[in-house]
Amino acid sequence: DDCISIVNGSSAIKMKRIFCGPGHGISIGSLGKDNSMGIVTKVVLDTAYLRETANGLRIKTWQTSAVKISQIMYRNISGTTKSSKAMKFACSDTVPCSDIVLSNVNLEKKDGTVETYCNSAQGIGYGIVHPSADCLTSNDKDAKLAEPTRNEIVHTEL
Repeated sequence: DDCISIVNGSSAIKMKRIFCGPGHGISIGSLGKDNSMGIVTKVVLDTAYLRETANGLRIKTWQTSAVKISQIMYRNISGTTKSSKAMKFACSDTVPCSDIVLSNVNLEKKDGTVETYCNSAQGIGYGIVHPSADCLTSNDKDAKLAEPTRNEIVHTEL
């Protein structure tokens, strides 16, 4: 199963110094079954090592749902995944994910190349981000790079 699974209604969560694997990886979801509504916001994963996880980092919503996922930070993440999709941000077509931030993320596959999959996902990557997260869309990337602490996502303390 998932090392960590963030469920509907989660907010202001900070996870730090996580060792995960083997297993499914670290997931937000699955959310929005039967076109339901939901929200997940202000989630920070800081300093994690993933070992041979099935999915790596994942956001999973049903494509026609109304689940709002926003202000998600992945920082200082490394390790290996069994999947060629080391990061998968499968967000709702109806309510896209917003403000996903990747900072110093490096995920590999022992026997092949890795990629990032995005569907209706908006955000940025800075520092080392491997595999590339160019599939994340951004309306104002330069402004966000200049001010990565926008919405206090980087400094969320519980």
